Amino acid sequence: MEEQSQWVSNYSNQSLLQGIHTAIRQHVTQHYGSQIADEIEQTIQTTQTQLEQHHASWVIDEASTFHLRLMSLLLASYRALSDIMAEGEALLLLKDATIEPSRKAIRESTKRALDDASNPMAVLVDVSKQLESDFFGQSFTFERYQDDQQAYILHVKRCFYHEFTVANKVPELMQILCESDWVWASAIEPAQHGFSFELPTTLGYGGDMCRFCFRQLTK
Repeated sequence: MEEQSQWVSNYSNQSLLQGIHTAIRQHVTQHYGSQIADEIEQTIQTTQTQLEQHHASWVIDEASTFHLRLMSLLLASYRALSDIMAEGEALLLLKDATIEPSRKAIRESTKRALDDASNPMAVLVDVSKQLESDFFGQSFTFERYQDDQQAYILHVKRCFYHEFTVANKVPELMQILCESDWVWASAIEPAQHGFSFELPTTLGYGGDMCRFCFRQLTK
């Protein structure tokens, strides 16, 4: 995946993976010691490799290579961490490791783009359309239910992340992926930017599809 824009890059993808590794290492070292941290790190690496090999047929394009690597890392980490801490603690650690390192940068860059735009909603609509091909790829299925001046309603009917968690019987990991959408969404200020955003259903929380709803507000 080439570096198409500020929203998608190999660098940001690799930074996300490295950030997860670093956060886990720091937490385990602090609470359990460096020897346990070494063991956990080795277990994660071994299990991640096994998971990637087991699901190799899921890679259908360049984008899905990253999706598989991310989900294999999260699942391998979840299994390893659950051996030394409660599942709830392990999930919380992984959520923080995945989201927190980039939360401020993503929110600020999104808000800056919206603040500077003459049509803020169009900015996020354009980004959404770009990410369909540049980041998500063929392992996701999208349907543009409405795409006009009044609203942009996107249905996600197939999600690599959701299918992976279902196949591996860890639906709780979807809390991490679904929560990440609210990082950029938190930058939307309807009164200032002139549009609203809703995500009433998601596959990860048991819905029939994800519904991303952007609606222009009437003045």
